[in-house]
Amino acid sequence: MADQDSTTSPEVFKPIPDFPGYAVSNMGQVRSYWRRVGKDKGLGTHGVLDTEVQRTLTPAFTRGYPSVTLAREGKHYTRRVHRLVLEAFVGPCPTGEGCRHLDGNPGNPFLTNLAWGTYKENEADKKAHGNTMTGEKHHKAKLTDPLVIHIRELFKQGVPQNKLAQMANVSPPVIWKIVHHLAWRHLKAEKPNQMP
Repeated sequence: MADQDSTTSPEVFKPIPDFPGYAVSNMGQVRSYWRRVGKDKGLGTHGVLDTEVQRTLTPAFTRGYPSVTLAREGKHYTRRVHRLVLEAFVGPCPTGEGCRHLDGNPGNPFLTNLAWGTYKENEADKKAHGNTMTGEKHHKAKLTDPLVIHIRELFKQGVPQNKLAQMANVSPPVIWKIVHHLAWRHLKAEKPNQMP
């Protein structure tokens, strides 16, 4: 999952709170002690809790975050590995807080990289590591930073918002938010070096 020197500290496993039969390590590995046995009329595999490790779960990655699927009382739950590590080694998430990745890498679920923190602390971490999801870095962005600056300059020159919307292939309300600095607020209203 992450490139970290595993010789600096030994790997330690602790039970995952609220999920009997699973353990997580300080290095983000998740183990299952459930042994699969039999089938029940096509409803799925049944498990028996064993004293030996049955398998290590392979995480899936969503937006860079590793997650695993855990079972409890016949239901499946997808959980991000970094939260499992903190819950097992530090304790429950304090009210109003979330997980911080101290190195800015969401794919690094090592305990040494994690801490509970406020939204403000988490946003400061993202900014310090250049991981903010503003402007063109946002996964749903349809525009680029230079194009937004250009749109604002054209609006100052008197180009109507409907024409700007057609040019940028976005709706007029999007243009309204851009030219009134309610969207893409991180950009200064300056002329770009070149046309987009």
